[in-house]
Amino acid sequence: MYLLLTGRLPFSGETPRDLLSEALSCQLQLESSLWADISKDAKNLIKKIINTDVKERYSIQKVLEHPWFDQVRDDSTEDSHSEAELRVLETLAGFTTENKFTKACMRVIASITKMPQDPAISQEFSKIDEKQNAIISKEELRNAFDKKALSLSDKEINAIIGDLNYSGEQHINYTEFCTASMDKYEVLSPKNCKTLFNYFDTDKDGVVTQKDIFLGLEKSGIFTKAQIKAIVKDSGISKAKAFELEEFEELVSF
Repeated sequence: MYLLLTGRLPFSGETPRDLLSEALSCQLQLESSLWADISKDAKNLIKKIINTDVKERYSIQKVLEHPWFDQVRDDSTEDSHSEAELRVLETLAGFTTENKFTKACMRVIASITKMPQDPAISQEFSKIDEKQNAIISKEELRNAFDKKALSLSDKEINAIIGDLNYSGEQHINYTEFCTASMDKYEVLSPKNCKTLFNYFDTDKDGVVTQKDIFLGLEKSGIFTKAQIKAIVKDSGISKAKAFELEEFEELVSF
């Protein structure tokens, strides 16, 4: 620990005898410039560890219970939370790069399945939702990106909201936020793709056609007919094509 904090060993000597003599004297110089930026808790712990009195010297258990380790754990947890928040926002920003059909399928999956709860996503939604009204406004979303130095233009912010809220409202709810903030391949897992396939395959003939997809998107109640036409057109699916499950999974995840 001494070496990690200072970059030096606690004792030195020109000969082994000199080194042993210095170690036995245990005269630690913790007030030198070397320790100027090191906390009092860290210095205190060093004294407890490097002690010639066996009765006073800290055991491993006592070392781990020392206040300095509590601070290290708190700092580590804070850094971990910050990284998780950044990951959520970066994933959210990247959602707009997906094709229209994939985004629509992810949105439908979120509405017909029980999505796994990611604590980082839940916490970030609550943090961004400054008014605590269960929706995130355009302004709140912009503030969240600005705080993480992820400056997005109005056009990019509008694109995120537009790709999630198909009703034209300038906000997104929790389900919509989760859809775009989760890992794409977690949302489009084989299990979820099969659920979506069965949702579209209303006549249960084991295949999904362009017509099935159109009717399925319409049934979801999320999209207007004009939006559905644009989504289906963007997918490039021909009227004659019929997808079995494996092909459908590839289409959705493309």
